Amino acid sequence: MAKKTLTFISMILKQKQERQIQAVLLIRDLDTHGQEKRRFKSLQDSRINHKSIDSDLQVVIGAAKSKREAWVLNGFIPQTTEEEKKLSEIKKKLKFDPCLEAHRLRGDKKYPEQRDRDAKVVLAQLTEEKFEREQQCWTQTELELLRDRGQATGLTDYLHEIETSLLPMIAQSP
Repeated sequence: MAKKTLTFISMILKQKQERQIQAVLLIRDLDTHGQEKRRFKSLQDSRINHKSIDSDLQVVIGAAKSKREAWVLNGFIPQTTEEEKKLSEIKKKLKFDPCLEAHRLRGDKKYPEQRDRDAKVVLAQLTEEKFEREQQCWTQTELELLRDRGQATGLTDYLHEIETSLLPMIAQSP
């Protein structure tokens, strides 16, 4: 999929005289059990192969272990008494804090016995499925806290890629 995306972008760039696309963010869940390393390597290989074709295009990789919802949970901070209560109940049921250890949420909601350990389910319970509340988890949470909590979910690596690849490019833009 990553290879196809980069090939498509290259075709668009060749058709335009003025280069408008300067970077691509390849973001993917690595939630296929036992396939995480293969999926991540596929993203890296696509970036390396594309770099030999188009060295000007920045390719940033974001690999969520295991689901992107884990990244959102890394940034969840209860804002109300009700949210504190929900988080406390979830922590009691799981026997760990899903915001500090979101990488441990490896369940699959398709299977009733795993439902409580699914990152999507836990996030939905905490945010009441409100996208605005999810957004607050990454827009209002301190960057240092996201880096700290996101080490095992791939969020820290993604933020590092943004800081080292994308931000310098943006800073150089007129």
